[in-house]
Amino acid sequence: MFKLGLTRSGIICTLSCLAYLAVAATCAQAEAATGELPHPTSMQATQTSGGFTAQNDREVLAVTVCGDSLLHVTARPTGTPASTHPRPWMLDKAQACPGGVAFQFSQADNLATLATARLTVTLSLREARLSFLTPAGEMLLREYPNLPRTYDPAPGQPAGLYNIEDRFTPDATEALYGLGQHQSGQFNYRGSVVELAQNNTDVAIPLLLSSKGYGILWNTASFTYVENRFPVNLNIESRAGDQVDYYVLYGPEMDGIIHDYRSLTGHVPLFPEWAYGFFQSRDRYKSQAEILDSTAPATFPWTPLFRTGTGGSPAARAIRYSTTNTLTCPPS
Repeated sequence: MFKLGLTRSGIICTLSCLAYLAVAATCAQAEAATGELPHPTSMQATQTSGGFTAQNDREVLAVTVCGDSLLHVTARPTGTPASTHPRPWMLDKAQACPGGVAFQFSQADNLATLATARLTVTLSLREARLSFLTPAGEMLLREYPNLPRTYDPAPGQPAGLYNIEDRFTPDATEALYGLGQHQSGQFNYRGSVVELAQNNTDVAIPLLLSSKGYGILWNTASFTYVENRFPVNLNIESRAGDQVDYYVLYGPEMDGIIHDYRSLTGHVPLFPEWAYGFFQSRDRYKSQAEILDSTAPATFPWTPLFRTGTGGSPAARAIRYSTTNTLTCPPS
């Protein structure tokens, strides 16, 4: 029995070793097939007039200070030019990121640090990993520690376009909002995947908001996925881009984030005063009497009303009238 036990143990050990070798070989083949890159060399960081740049054998990273609470991050493969593609959804650089903001830059051991009056960003030179903190040292957001940014050739796309992805590690308890208008019925997007592409009743706005008081503006019009299926993994992936490009906005109040967003995309003027009243709309009104009858019980002022024509193609007409609820309809 003792001899048989040894034989069984030997067989199990041999099979375990073979299984391990088979798995290792499969993993090696998979890495070769998917173009998995070895860990890059450490980055070398250099201060610039507007922030800092960093480079290793794999990528070039740039962090630009656009405001005390607004940082611009770009990254691209080493040996490729900086993007010159127009981004018409943004104001020009002179308006969106004029520079001239005071900041401090320092390096110690494995860490490069840039600090403004309201926001700090650190770069792990060994891991090429960015972390964003408050001046008090509270962690807001950090990138994934191993290859946080990847650039894979985009199938079917011209040379110079990549399937770009940036990986972050949010806190397990923070909530994620924003990203436009979607039909999923979700308010907090933790644990979900959000597709950013324009569809009927589905409006993509690549601004992610966190309950921790920061926002990420993903600066591309490419088809994009925002994925948080696992609690501490937040991946933002675009199918065709020439570089990673995003802004970090810090409030911490929501109004502060919206202010920075408007400074990047444009300040929208207010509507005329009459447009802030009560809006009422229905398929059609057949007469002025019907309109007045439908609004007679109202005890509050209202100014605009939308009416659809009864013949030919529907034509919406906005009818303005006084708070006394008297008006004259245009002819049908």
